[in-house]
Amino acid sequence: MICDTFRKFADDVVKPLAEDIHRQDKLIPDEILQPLREMGCFGLSVPERFGGLKPDDREDSVGMVIVTEELSRGSLGAAGSLITRPEIMARAIMEGGTDEQQARWLPDIAAGDPLCAISVTEPNTGSDVASVALKATRTEGGWLLNGGKTWCTFAGKAGAILVLARTEPDAKPPHKGLSLFVVEKPVHEGHEIEYIQDNGGKMSGRAIATLGYRGMHSFEMFYDDFFVPDDCLIGEEGGRGKGFYFTMRGFMGGRLQTAARACGLMRAAFEDSVSYASDRKVFGQAVAQYPLSLAKIVKMAANIVACRAFTHEVAALMDRGEGAMEASLVKLISCRAAEWVTREALQMYGGMGYAEESPVSRYFADARVLSIFEGAEETLAIRVVGKALVEQGRELRDKQARSALGKLSKEDLVGWQKRLAEKGWATTNWPSEYGGSSFTPTQSYIFDLERARVGAPGVVPFGITMVAPVIMKFGTEDQKKNFLPKIQNSDIWFCQGYSEPGSGSDLASLSTKAEDKGDHYLVNGVKTWTTLAQYADWMFCLVRTSQEDIRQLGISFILIDMKTPGIEVKPIITLDQPGEGFQEINMVYFEDVKVPKENLVGEEGKGWTCAKYLLEFERGNAYSPSLKGAMNHLKTFAQAEQNGAGQSYAESADFQRRFNDVEIQILAMEYTELRILGALAAGQNVGPESSMLKTRGTELQQAVTELAMEISGHYALPLDQSTPYPGDNFQAVGPQDANGTAQEYFNARKVSIYAGSNEIQRNIMSKLVLGL
Repeated sequence: MICDTFRKFADDVVKPLAEDIHRQDKLIPDEILQPLREMGCFGLSVPERFGGLKPDDREDSVGMVIVTEELSRGSLGAAGSLITRPEIMARAIMEGGTDEQQARWLPDIAAGDPLCAISVTEPNTGSDVASVALKATRTEGGWLLNGGKTWCTFAGKAGAILVLARTEPDAKPPHKGLSLFVVEKPVHEGHEIEYIQDNGGKMSGRAIATLGYRGMHSFEMFYDDFFVPDDCLIGEEGGRGKGFYFTMRGFMGGRLQTAARACGLMRAAFEDSVSYASDRKVFGQAVAQYPLSLAKIVKMAANIVACRAFTHEVAALMDRGEGAMEASLVKLISCRAAEWVTREALQMYGGMGYAEESPVSRYFADARVLSIFEGAEETLAIRVVGKALVEQGRELRDKQARSALGKLSKEDLVGWQKRLAEKGWATTNWPSEYGGSSFTPTQSYIFDLERARVGAPGVVPFGITMVAPVIMKFGTEDQKKNFLPKIQNSDIWFCQGYSEPGSGSDLASLSTKAEDKGDHYLVNGVKTWTTLAQYADWMFCLVRTSQEDIRQLGISFILIDMKTPGIEVKPIITLDQPGEGFQEINMVYFEDVKVPKENLVGEEGKGWTCAKYLLEFERGNAYSPSLKGAMNHLKTFAQAEQNGAGQSYAESADFQRRFNDVEIQILAMEYTELRILGALAAGQNVGPESSMLKTRGTELQQAVTELAMEISGHYALPLDQSTPYPGDNFQAVGPQDANGTAQEYFNARKVSIYAGSNEIQRNIMSKLVLGL
């Protein structure tokens, strides 16, 4: 019902006024404001006991998302952002305000009288809120504000501005010196603000001309000895130095709301562009009927559906008191999607899309601001990935591209992982008690997304991602103390000893024996498909310690020092024909290898439990960040290379159809992963979903390499087997981007086989999910 009410209001009231507001740069008129006041729109985040619509005993972020999306569908600037500022101010006051302050301001906020503005950003701080410098100096009965602010939206029309200022100039860290004030002022209707107090204090401002997002006017603000009474400091004396935290509490909802605004804007652009493309005929056929247009429409719809689902999921998390990082992530993803959707909508309009009279040009201009306010997307990413590491990652990416085989040496990877470890980012999935970063699944996802975006390598998984969690869960205290710090700092490397000749996906049939010899085991047998065994210091290995009717019961999980006498590593030559020493896959032979009993992890005969636990980490990782990074690289490559018809691959309708198909599948994969992240954030475990991710992720990895092969054409034919080394003078045949394409293509054939073939994964899913 609430959705229908605000959708009708957007169609009947907002849309007819939106174009004039945008093109004439007008303020939002009372024809929009007054009905929204009467509907209680400004009180969506204010508890019922203060006259708002939010239940007193719980949050209602979902309702706020619905209203925001529908109003933004009418107009982002003229309606969709109206409830953002009241929400931020209300949440900040609820978080830190005294009882008297809540009773004083919240009912008025809910009534929409006065209207609100938020004044946090400064010319030299932007999204770096902790660096705010506007001074608040103690004076008799209150505070004097001195300094400037910028991008204070709706400051003219507002009667109350939430201002973040520095009250403790010497506080360390600096964010603890910030306090939050409610500054009251008269309403100004124009593009200029000037308010002089009786004591001579002055507030002034001027509206900033903007490309889009018009209707509210964003102001540069100046405060000269502007007096603010003591009772306007949120929390009064108890709120000094806590303004940063109150502000962040408000912004958490603001970021979710921005995601909802992006969804509404995308829907408007989609609806208008599809309608136009269905009516507009080119060469006797509607634009919407051409295959490229259809592919574009499907991809636009997929983005919108996925973003809406993710936004509602995060809203539900916030209603449970969770979702702070997820709010940043959904804002980041939805705003990026909105830029793309509105750009493609404009493209479907053709020349008319470039004309200001078309609504789609407004959607395109409005979308650009979404990625900037409430925390620029770069800032949201930097919360997880530091600039220095990004640059180091780019260096490694470039070094890998220049090498003859597209490979990095062990020394390169160890150096990279040690730099990550210095920042605490090598072990983002580890709990803090073991020296990890305790990243949430969402934080880890953002880290991977930004790492893949710049082409930086990930961590080699066998130690950090795979065996370490097993040691944490099943290992002894001595094993934890001995292995975990060395794994974290990449002082030791592990390889995985699971598969054997004749025991691949049917792992329970393994036959490598570990005979009990009192204080040690004597291991004999063979392991195969052992990745990077030639580099490994240790192997985590499944061995048979007894023969049981149920095969899984006789298996144990042990750690083997690869320097132990009796171990021999031999390379397996694979399709990609790696150079000597650069093979990935090996056979490992054990002949009377002594393994101390203290290297048994968990109980003897219970290794299958450890193995299943580990496989969830091997199969359940997110694939979409690296896939998206690869597709972005291919876009650039496709623009530079020509096909046999003399046009770039980016201009080829046939190639674009297949490229778009893969991209849509990756998008669907991404949002499946995000739904699973939501489940993990709620404390649920990954079960058969890990098999689903492994199956789809590996098939898409192969699809991406097939596209790369097509673009490379005959330049992919050379399969150089020389060994790269620092300073080598290897010259690629053809464009640099084609170097290593064939190796990657052949190498990717293995991904649908290892960690349990995809056929086995489908059997698991059919049994556990479908009950077949």
